[in-house]
Amino acid sequence: MAVRAHLRSYFQLKLIDFGNISATHPVYDLVYYFYMNTDKEFRTKHLENLVKGYFDIFGSYLPDDDGLTYDVFKAEFDKRREGPQLVGMIVS
Repeated sequence: MAVRAHLRSYFQLKLIDFGNISATHPVYDLVYYFYMNTDKEFRTKHLENLVKGYFDIFGSYLPDDDGLTYDVFKAEFDKRREGPQLVGMIVS
């Protein structure tokens, strides 16, 4: 939350990093975000719930007949996570 000093009011602020923008699998953005913004202890405790929560929302925008299940998405997540994981660890 940030403050506008001249108005003495609060507003929500979201930072967006367009430095790594590209058309890739959503796992890359997800892993990069997790490793940039959480520590190992948090990920150990909550990573499965974070991935499941992401998929629940992401999946609600997909057509019903696309065949993407949570198990398929999780397998993709596990397979593709090393690249952005390294970038997230190096940058942070």
